[in-house]
Amino acid sequence: AYDGQENECFLAAMAEQIPRNHVSLTSKNNLYVLGGLFVDEEDKENPLQCYFYQLDSLAAEWTALPPMPSPRCLFGLGEFENLIFAVAGKDLESNESHDTVLCYDTAKMKWIETKKLPVKVHGHCVVSENGLVYCIGGKTNDNKATNKMFAYNHKRSEWKEVASMKVPRSMFGAVIHKGKIIVAGGANEDGLTAVCEAYDFGTNKWSLFTEFPQERSSMNLVSCGGLLYAVGGFTMVENDNKECAPTENTDIWQYEENAKQWTGMIREMRYAAGASCVSMHLNPAKMPKL
Repeated sequence: AYDGQENECFLAAMAEQIPRNHVSLTSKNNLYVLGGLFVDEEDKENPLQCYFYQLDSLAAEWTALPPMPSPRCLFGLGEFENLIFAVAGKDLESNESHDTVLCYDTAKMKWIETKKLPVKVHGHCVVSENGLVYCIGGKTNDNKATNKMFAYNHKRSEWKEVASMKVPRSMFGAVIHKGKIIVAGGANEDGLTAVCEAYDFGTNKWSLFTEFPQERSSMNLVSCGGLLYAVGGFTMVENDNKECAPTENTDIWQYEENAKQWTGMIREMRYAAGASCVSMHLNPAKMPKL
């Protein structure tokens, strides 16, 4: 856990069970983690399953929830009322992109399939706002990055295409911040990008946002306490053999609204390699400082 006000890191919980390449979501201050593959030998029809955990932040322990029946990676999570949506992604058996959307009911504790996305996509981002779930960008089955965005209305069970981003991208960061969708970084056919954009719900338009200081993919954007943070991601770094290789960062940057610039806060956050990031309320008095 990182406290932006104090610029301090804390140990929130141990997570031996949390798989790499998972996706996380906070809903009503509950933290859910989904992803990672295991074989359920009892289930002959769907032997491959995805782990699903919820953090009990008071006990600092993880509770296992019913696993996701269609194993995938590079998907996105959205929410509406007491429902969690796992949108599209890449199939772990066939390596094909999905258009299927699975819905978990937190009250009934079960998974069902819901309305399919109009495209097959992976490496996209999903955010939720005003009762709608938005699926942004990603890579299609021809392995090309897209700039398209779709909005899902669960009450009407329909996906609708809305405004497209200016820059096609996959493996990027996205978050709702101060009533807008902010996207940052990512990769497309031209390589990594530092371009950031903001989406206005009222006008259904994208505009350019302050560029990130470095071209990065797979970064996390988090809106916390009215402030915007960028965490981690991959940059291309030249190694000793003069070859460029992707290198993971575990740093934290904060966006300064007044100066319209990104400022480095922490150079290296311990234990943050391969992590996903969310914003939630925790009690720092109950957590050991790192």
